[in-house]
Amino acid sequence: MLDQETKRAILNLPQRTLEVAPFLNIVRVWNKGVGFGLLSQIGAIPLFTMIVCGALVFFFWRTFKESSFLNVSLYGLIVGGALGNLRDRFIYGSVFDFLDFHWETIHFPAFNAADTSITIGGALLVLFYQKEDSRP
Repeated sequence: MLDQETKRAILNLPQRTLEVAPFLNIVRVWNKGVGFGLLSQIGAIPLFTMIVCGALVFFFWRTFKESSFLNVSLYGLIVGGALGNLRDRFIYGSVFDFLDFHWETIHFPAFNAADTSITIGGALLVLFYQKEDSRP
């Protein structure tokens, strides 16, 4: 919901670029690829996203009884972010990105709240499982 509401708000801004801080602009970028514009030439990204989300939900459902609140939350971040971007693909044909972090003239690829959710959820899930595997 946060992803979709922020996108709606940015799309309604009158200006195309808004400088928020010396290192952050709000911009309007349409991304046909996956994270950071990768694989933009592949047309099967929505199908791939649905398969990955289905696999995550299936795996989560199978392990739900042993899952902690943290584990449930991390899967939720990943699947929720993926579904937010998938919705964009079905409605607009591409994903709307708007966060433009930069250092002087060097810009990090634009991204959105869903990308942030997927990245944080995925990174913490890897750390969570790495911690679980390192126990004696």
